[in-house]
Amino acid sequence: MYLLDTNVVSELRRPKPHPSVLTWLAGVASEQLFLSAVTVGEIQAGIEITREQDPAKAAELEVWLGRVLASYNLLSVDAAAFRVWARLKH
Repeated sequence: MYLLDTNVVSELRRPKPHPSVLTWLAGVASEQLFLSAVTVGEIQAGIEITREQDPAKAAELEVWLGRVLASYNLLSVDAAAFRVWARLKH
């Protein structure tokens, strides 16, 4: 199982993603790739910030996030995991 960080998921949106990221992903079975609720929340927060400046771009990002969510497994995060995450952030 691999938990994809926000920066990896965001890299895939770039016009020319880093070749190493693409090569690594191509070598991993899709059923082994997971997103966490934290990653989804971080991306959604970025979309909301974008929405304030550029609603059309935010709408485009919403569609992209929908495709991402349909493409990867979502790993549920419980309260204990969120507490560890919060400690790591600070």
